[in-house]
Amino acid sequence: ENAGGPVLFGQGGPVTWQGLLLAQLEAHKRYPLAARERGEQGVAYLRFAMDRQGRVISFSLEQSSGFDDLDRETLDLIQR
Repeated sequence: ENAGGPVLFGQGGPVTWQGLLLAQLEAHKRYPLAARERGEQGVAYLRFAMDRQGRVISFSLEQSSGFDDLDRETLDLIQR
């Protein structure tokens, strides 16, 4: 079991819920076109909680990327 360290997937190891979650997020993330055209880059930190069925029950932006479009996409991502 992972004790809070990085979760790697696609490495041929056992399938974990963390790896499945990361794969799902990766498959649904989008880079806002306007932000890309402006050359905006940043990292937004998102905090969220899920129930045992995998439904998001709460979420919040913990730290802004510094760009509204990137922050908005981060919040949209967790709702997809």
